[in-house]
Amino acid sequence: MWYLCVFFHRLLDYRKPEVESLAYLFGVNDALEWKLPKHHHPDSPFHFVNLPSEDIARSIANRIWITNAYWFAKADNNLPPWRPGLKEVFDAIICDPPYGVRASGRKLLKGVLDPYTVPDDKRVGHIPSTAPYCLSECVHDLLDLAGRILVMGGRLVYFYPVLREDSTRNPFPEHLCFKLVASSEQILSSRYSRVLLTMVKIGLYTEEIAETARRNHLEFRENHLKWLED
Repeated sequence: MWYLCVFFHRLLDYRKPEVESLAYLFGVNDALEWKLPKHHHPDSPFHFVNLPSEDIARSIANRIWITNAYWFAKADNNLPPWRPGLKEVFDAIICDPPYGVRASGRKLLKGVLDPYTVPDDKRVGHIPSTAPYCLSECVHDLLDLAGRILVMGGRLVYFYPVLREDSTRNPFPEHLCFKLVASSEQILSSRYSRVLLTMVKIGLYTEEIAETARRNHLEFRENHLKWLED
């Protein structure tokens, strides 16, 4: 039985293998066949796949990832685009913040007017103004965002740099909304490592918690700047 398979992923090398591996999982890889719709280019997102039964097709479709569509919102977390009051909508955040070790982070500056709109005659080739975005500020914004928009039990996963010989009892960022449940170190050099931190949201976000986090951030920022100077 032939089924139409729509691939939103643009790389052909990654399209078929996942379907074929799932077909192998269900023991029907020998029966699997591919063909293109008439007059379609080989790089077309549309393919026909022949599978033995509707149950097999449904089982594969329920487990496949590459045929799913993904959408991206490009924004600066220092000037978040989310509407005010948005809370507890995401199950997880996975990210790799700029460390400031090999390359420093940058953040967008606010416009002269609020809200600021770039005039039409200046949009082509417009380069927005930016400023340095230190790691401590970046992580504070990340934890604040995660505290707001993650559901209870949601996970925040991110890389964080550390000095390998740091004697600090707890060198990782802390937040009252989160509990650290896992850390995995990757050695970068004789001096630096980065640690993959996994945090679980255990508390509701409140303005009181946000203020406490802000004060902790100021203390953490002083320690981080001293670390960079050393």
